[in-house]
Amino acid sequence: MTGTLADRLRVDDAVAWSPDGKQIAFRGGECDAVYDACLTIGTVGSGAERMIAAYGGGSLQNRGFAVVPSWRPDGTRLAYTAYQEGETKAGNEPIHVVELDLRTGKKRTIGTPMDRELTYLDTNRALLTAQSKSGSCVTLIDLRTGTRTPLHPGSQPTPQLR
Repeated sequence: MTGTLADRLRVDDAVAWSPDGKQIAFRGGECDAVYDACLTIGTVGSGAERMIAAYGGGSLQNRGFAVVPSWRPDGTRLAYTAYQEGETKAGNEPIHVVELDLRTGKKRTIGTPMDRELTYLDTNRALLTAQSKSGSCVTLIDLRTGTRTPLHPGSQPTPQLR
């Protein structure tokens, strides 16, 4: 895809602004010219882009996606829902939540397989959609210990839950 950061943002409806308003995470970006699916952080002032996840195309023999980005309130981490079909079964990763440390570049999985749509409450707690026997459930997760507290049936958590 050609054009500016602003041009690329016109086609995405699932963006997340950094807490300071200087960056935006979104699906696609300059990496769309090389990969089948990718997630990017764009810097608003300069238009610079940083690809943080890519699937298919280029030298990658996988398929998947990285969607629904969410910034930690201190702006040091970004979480997103990911899925991957690898070149072999060993490379498969079911839907899960990835947290990227933007300072070190290290990624970690938060929660369990089939968790998705994380939103941070603060630096130590988040809400996410988890799978339960009866369907989706908004769940509180302690990011330090992994302790999970189911809150109510449903999906797409928001920190404005009552």
